[in-house]
This record gives sequence, C-alpha cells and structure tokens, in this order.
Amino acid sequence: MDAPGAAEEDPFVPNNNDNDNNTIKSKNSTFCCPGFVKHKDGTLDVWFHPESLRLFAYFAFWFMVMLAIVITKLFVNVDMTTTPLVKTFGYNNICINWDYSPAREVTAMFYPLVEIPLLGYIVLTLFQARQDTFKQGNPIGPKFYYFCLFALPFEIILLVWFRMIFVIDAFSNVVGHTAGFLGLQVVLVIVSVQNGLYNHIRGQIFPFLKEEGYFKLSKKKGKMYTAILTLTYVAVVAVVTISKLIIAITLFAGSPLIDGKTPEGAKAAYAFDVVWMIVAAVMPIPAAIMERMTEPAIKMTLWPAQEICNLDLDDK
Repeated sequence: MDAPGAAEEDPFVPNNNDNDNNTIKSKNSTFCCPGFVKHKDGTLDVWFHPESLRLFAYFAFWFMVMLAIVITKLFVNVDMTTTPLVKTFGYNNICINWDYSPAREVTAMFYPLVEIPLLGYIVLTLFQARQDTFKQGNPIGPKFYYFCLFALPFEIILLVWFRMIFVIDAFSNVVGHTAGFLGLQVVLVIVSVQNGLYNHIRGQIFPFLKEEGYFKLSKKKGKMYTAILTLTYVAVVAVVTISKLIIAITLFAGSPLIDGKTPEGAKAAYAFDVVWMIVAAVMPIPAAIMERMTEPAIKMTLWPAQEICNLDLDDK
C-alpha cells in the first residue's frame, strides 16, 4: 500500500508486506513523518518527502510574522509614518514588524525554525534530483541535477545571510539591513525555477487536473495544463522578483526607477511588494501541498556501523 500523499506511480514508498521474511517492522509515511522499513540484516530504509520541510518552513515563517506583529503592537510605541523604511522606500514592508525591540530579538530567536527546514528542503531537493537522475531511470537527465548542484551553494549562502536583517539595523544602514531580504528573494526565485523545471520534466499532473480529479481531464490534457500553470507561475515569480530587485538596487544607487518619496512612487512600490509577497510567500503553500502529493519521496538506506566495517574489510 502506498504512503498517504504519495504519487500513484511513486516507487519510493514503503510497501508493508507481512510475508517479507527480511522485514522486522515497517510503517507507511504520513504527511509529516517519514515511512520506514527495518530489515533483519540491520539496515533501515527511510522514505521522506522534501516538500514536508518546505511546508513547515512557510508555516513557521507566517507564524513568525504574526508573532512579530503582536509583539510590535503590544510593546513598541513609535510613529510608523517616520520609520527608516518609509523614508527610503515610501512605505513599511513586512520587515518593519521585527525592526524594533523586543520584536527583533524574539524574531531572531524564532527564525531558525524557518531557516533550518528551508535549508534541509534545498539540500533534499538536490538529493531528489540525483535519485531521479542516476538511480531510478527517470527521464529528467543529468543537466537538471547539475543545475541544482551549481545553484546549491548560492541558495545556502543567500538563505543564511537573511539573518543579517536582525544584525544590521535599519536606523544605521538601510542598504545593509535590506540586503539580506533581497538575497532571500533570489533564493525563492531559484527554488521556484527548480520546482517548475522538475515538475515539467517529470510530466507531473496536479491532483485536481487528473482524470479522477475535480476537472476530470485526460492524462494528456492534465499534463498540458499542469505545465502551463507551472511555467506561468515560475515566469510571474521571476518577473515580479527581478522587478522588485531592480527597483531596490536603482533606489540604493541614487537613480530610482520608482521614487518612493513621491505618493505615486510609494503606491507603485508597495503594490510590487504585496504582489511579490503573494506569489513568493503565499502561493508556494498550496503548490508545495500538490507537489507533496505528486512527487516521489527520497529513499535513504541506513547501514549499521558493523555492516559498514565488514564492507570495508571485504573491499580490502
């Protein structure tokens, strides 16, 4: 029986076979917890879906935002129309909620619950691509894997640098304070491109576009519309994020594309910010849920230390 939430053709989920004489214990995976099969020889096969980590990270991020808003409302007494962000961009973005003590300190302590799962997701996505490329014979080809491998160090560095938003305060250096947030935007674009390419290459079909789904489409049409929706979303995220980055960079360079010091410029910049927040921090949640239901899990085999030593001796 397949693990709940796994793709129908997913070959990477535990198969609870009571007649398997090599198996001591097995458990199908749930939405959050990995499935496993423990063998009599001491090896342990574990199946885990990377999208579970991405979902945890996004829910933790929005909880962090709400926590910061509550703390700011209760304990911060400042004029929000004269903040460094308003003076620079013409409006307060989401970061204003952790720019003041004690919200900044509490949010900084909470942030690892966002950062660590997202880091884990990025690394496991690479392993997922490698598994599909080299082990299971799926037609994604090595180019996608090498693209993920090339992007990995940039994703990790830019993601961990987001913490600088808590170190450099906006009152002394708005550019340095904002740079960490700009790096996170780049990471989210890379993740969106990776997910879009992965789903497109694998020919994934969103559950609601399957024959048994809400729209009851044929397999061919389901793949086509899934590809259209996926690639359109990736394009929107890329265009909105690049536009947002250009607006910020030209502003810091002294030749603003959109001048936030004018009422019209402030409204336009704020609109870009809201649209970006929706496509990059809200829409990935349902996307991750659907990808969790259609993408293959990662299979990891854990060997007992004694078995590894025996293998080493046999090799010698």
